[in-house]
Amino acid sequence: MTAWLTRATLADHAVAGWAHMSSPGVVVGSSSAELERLGDVSAATLGAAGIDRTDRVMVALANDGIAAGSLVARAAVTLGATAGSVSPRGRTRVIRALRSLRATTLITTPCGAADLLARIFIEFGLQPEDLGLRRVLVGGEIPSPGTLRQLGDEFDCDIQRLLLDPFTGAALAQGIDRFEVTATDLVACAVLDRDELASGGVDGAYELVVRAGGESDAWLRTGEVVLGAPSAVTAPVASHTVGDHVLARGRWLSLPAIDRALAGIDGVAHWYLDVSRDGTLDRVAVVVALDRPALVDDAMWAGRIREAVESVVPVRVETRAVGVDDDTPAQEPSTVLDHRGHHVGLDRKAAARAFAAP
Repeated sequence: MTAWLTRATLADHAVAGWAHMSSPGVVVGSSSAELERLGDVSAATLGAAGIDRTDRVMVALANDGIAAGSLVARAAVTLGATAGSVSPRGRTRVIRALRSLRATTLITTPCGAADLLARIFIEFGLQPEDLGLRRVLVGGEIPSPGTLRQLGDEFDCDIQRLLLDPFTGAALAQGIDRFEVTATDLVACAVLDRDELASGGVDGAYELVVRAGGESDAWLRTGEVVLGAPSAVTAPVASHTVGDHVLARGRWLSLPAIDRALAGIDGVAHWYLDVSRDGTLDRVAVVVALDRPALVDDAMWAGRIREAVESVVPVRVETRAVGVDDDTPAQEPSTVLDHRGHHVGLDRKAAARAFAAP
């Protein structure tokens, strides 16, 4: 019998082998054989995107909790390419690494690529085409409208998307307007509000699901929502997210983990997550309402709140304290204000109804 898992239910599953830790409490395990399979699928995906032995590949993806950068770089080497992996943080360092490797291919997030583009001339006085990139492959985020076209025009190179497994970092599919799935036994589209795989060719709102750590009898819901008609070998690209994790700055932020971290601080009445993208990168803020006015401007309390949030959030985040009587837009924990329009809520059934409404 096929099992259906969400991030919330993973806490009850013991793991063995390589532990992929994508967020607090969300851990999947891969055996040596399963890791080998993920590497083979990633290599096939990169090969379908055009990478071959003539390429020099720079991967700027996270290696914190999940080894996306290392896994994808190794897959490129399997194809005969020269490849290296650097942290996506620090655009100047990424530019120096690109020039040092004389990279022909960059693999990063779409926001990372857009931010890099914005800094190339400012930091180095270079034109984007001076880097000599033949292609840029992006994944791990929902790009802003027009971003991919701008990247292609400015870098004067091929731009494609990668579907990166949010739990392991493996490259599972590639494409531009749609994903071409490399291994249909590892990724599929599911009905948003039922534990059921989607019927091919029918327009609707679906959720991408992946095999949980390579287990053949378990589908794991990614929280990535796609709109359109999936088929047996293709899937629409993600346009929204759903569930108790929010995708921001290329990582999945756990609302339950933030709630637990703040629960141990006296005076916290409620909080909300505020996410926006005014420029190239996401801006993430946790706004905490305190029920004791004297604590709002207390430096020690501000430090406690900041440290609590940073202990469970793997990206740069702002924290702000407000009074409980202030006119805050959210009065319950786990509320998300997503000014990007990406996150459609915690409840999959409610999201399905909203997408189905005329």
